[in-house]
Amino acid sequence: MSRNAETLAEIAETIGNLEDQQKLKKLVSDALSQRTPIEELVEKGIKKGLDIVGKKYNDGEYFLAELMFSGTMVTEAMEILKPYLEKARTKKKGTMVIGSVAGDIHDIGKNLIKMLLTCRGWEIHDLDVDVSPSKFVEAVEKFKPDVLGMSSLLTTTAPMYGETMKALVNAGIRATVKVIIGGNAASRELAEEIKADGYATNAQQGIEQIEKWAKKR
Repeated sequence: MSRNAETLAEIAETIGNLEDQQKLKKLVSDALSQRTPIEELVEKGIKKGLDIVGKKYNDGEYFLAELMFSGTMVTEAMEILKPYLEKARTKKKGTMVIGSVAGDIHDIGKNLIKMLLTCRGWEIHDLDVDVSPSKFVEAVEKFKPDVLGMSSLLTTTAPMYGETMKALVNAGIRATVKVIIGGNAASRELAEEIKADGYATNAQQGIEQIEKWAKKR
C-alpha cells in the first residue's frame, strides 16, 4: 500500500472509530501535503469513514450522539479543505440550494453532499439546519438553482419535506427546480407521495441522481 493510500485508510479509520479530532486534522493535512486530489481525499477518506459510522449506527453499535460527534469531526476537517475546494472547482455544472428541514439539526449527510458536489463543479448555497419552508422558497427565488436538496435524519421531521413542496407550489416556482429529498427519513414512497423528483438515503445515491439531471440539461 502506498503512503497516500495508507493516509486515506487512516482517515477513514479515525472517523469510523470516532478517534481524536486533532489526529484527523493532522491526517487531512498530511494527505494534502502528499498532493492527494481533493475528490479522492473526500471519497476514499472522509466518505469511507462516514460510511463506517453509518453502518455502526444501523447495526445499533452507535447512536445519535456518536453520529453527531462524527459530524463534528468532519466539519472541523472541512475547514482545512475549504481553500482547496475552491481551487479544485472545475467548470460550473449547476447550482444547488441545500438544507436540513425545519426541526432537524443534523447536517452530516448534507455537508458531505456539499463537499462532494463542490469538488465536481457545483455552486452550493447551504441554508444550514432547521430551515423553514418559507426560507427554502426564498432561496429558490433568490438563487434560481437547478436543484433543491432537503435533508432529514429523523422521521419526526420528515413531514417538512411535504410542507416545503406545498410552499414551492403555492409560490408558483415548483416547476423551476428539481427537488431531491435525502437522509434516513427519505424513501421512494415518500418522494412519490409529495411529488419530489428524487430521493437518496446516502450521499453517493444523491450525487448520482443530481449528476444525471445535470447531464440531461
